[in-house]
Amino acid sequence: MACILSSSGGSSGGDSRVTVGNSSPGNSGSGESKTVDGNNNPRRPAGKLFTWGRGSHGQLGQDAYRHPRENSALPHPVPGMVSVVQVACGGGQQGCTGAVDASGVLWTWGNNYGGRLGLLDTNHRASPERVVRLPGPVAAVAFGTSHGACVTVSGACLTWGADRRGCLGRAVVDGAAEGGALVPGPVTRQESDGAVGAAAGWAAVDAEHEYTAGITYTGALWIWGANEHGKLGLGDMRDRATPARIRLRIGDKEDEERVALVRLGSIYAAAVTTSGRLYMWGWGGHGNLGVGRRVKSQRTPQHVFLGGLGDRFVVDVGCTRGQPAFKGGVGAVKSGGTEGPHTVIVTADGELFTCGTCHKGLGLNLGNKTGAFGKPWDELSPYHVGVDPVRNSHDKRPMAPYGAAGSSVAQTVAPSPPRLCVWPPPYDVVKPFVQCVSAHIHSAVVDAEGRAWAWGCGSNDGRAGVERFLNMAGEGKPPKVDGLKCYMMNPHRVGVARPKYWGGGPSLMGMRVIQLATGRNHMACIAIPRTSMAEEMTMPKN
Repeated sequence: MACILSSSGGSSGGDSRVTVGNSSPGNSGSGESKTVDGNNNPRRPAGKLFTWGRGSHGQLGQDAYRHPRENSALPHPVPGMVSVVQVACGGGQQGCTGAVDASGVLWTWGNNYGGRLGLLDTNHRASPERVVRLPGPVAAVAFGTSHGACVTVSGACLTWGADRRGCLGRAVVDGAAEGGALVPGPVTRQESDGAVGAAAGWAAVDAEHEYTAGITYTGALWIWGANEHGKLGLGDMRDRATPARIRLRIGDKEDEERVALVRLGSIYAAAVTTSGRLYMWGWGGHGNLGVGRRVKSQRTPQHVFLGGLGDRFVVDVGCTRGQPAFKGGVGAVKSGGTEGPHTVIVTADGELFTCGTCHKGLGLNLGNKTGAFGKPWDELSPYHVGVDPVRNSHDKRPMAPYGAAGSSVAQTVAPSPPRLCVWPPPYDVVKPFVQCVSAHIHSAVVDAEGRAWAWGCGSNDGRAGVERFLNMAGEGKPPKVDGLKCYMMNPHRVGVARPKYWGGGPSLMGMRVIQLATGRNHMACIAIPRTSMAEEMTMPKN
């Protein structure tokens, strides 16, 4: 069966998935029309683009409505971006955003550190601007903290921006910040000793802090750039200025596995093969590699087992983005619950697993609200959400309304009014899940009905996109922004809020999310209208 490019899910922003066959997880239901690329490969349906969270450098792409301050606490549409097939968010304290429309045009905006927007300069942009120096229609885009990358529908991989530690993967001929390139240029790979570099055949790309990875149509994984903590997965800690091949094998077998998707976190990475096996490598001091122990430097890919009756087929994984550094540092982690990486995993049967720090509820393994500082609740092996018990008590209801509507049995009829969070544990009411992302202090998933759910911390900018951030005082009291301790132990609905808390329009009410992306402090999604408005129509009027 032929490999096709699919842009479902999205850890960075970009999705980096090569799908075997002609379907992919996350594309269920709705009957929407799809676009095709120049090779007649199916791509994700086109939808409207929404952004939320921090907006200090234009990364939201809109200024029609901001609250609080320059931020947007709930998803808000980006003007003009009504037919988008893929979206990516770049990290750093000030992020950026890129979107590919149904015609293959790439638009970028936000923070332009190192020239990562691909707009031939280093000036920030507050609204989408077209990237023009490209050889043809684009299939997908991804961003690091100071560089960008894309794959075209014809199979080229291009990079641009600051060439920190070789992350562009190519010779640079035009100047930019730190020896980089303002003009996008092609990345080639040497398939064998003495062979001429191959510039075509790229199917997917991902980028993060000073490194980049790409997958070919044959399922081969290549990676280049910075290699602290062994995050290139090549067996050492030496940077690479050109693409190097990662070979994934089952035990001591000689047969190499084909890679379906790659996810780059800031200091660790993951790949999923076409057989559904999950491999991880890099820094794992919080247990975020899921290998049963804290690992300071895992220099080669390790197969991660999810437990249960045999290994499970993985369809998506979120490695923590926007976190090249964190409080406490990357030295030996002596206690749990401190700031650090956390991984989210989705299986083909819609189950959800987490591993890594329990800080502020990031593992979905806690009940009562707590920062979990110093607590021994980090998950060193994959934690099965909704099956494994929570690690603390759960006798206090969350502040978000309708929390008591939760159940351990999935409901076939939408509750009235719709739940804004899931409670009590186990948090499995809204499964099956199809997509996931992980960022500095928040995570999010999309369920099979196209509803997005987030947990962790909303910080001071509303990056989680939930009403709870605007309801610090509690029910029956005036709205108040919770800019300090919006800790969410349980999944909260993204993009649905009552008018008294949010005056920026319907947000995602009546919309179905088909792709989710995250940076450190802001997020984005593509959404299409729902065929049924039954759940949203029950929303209270006040």
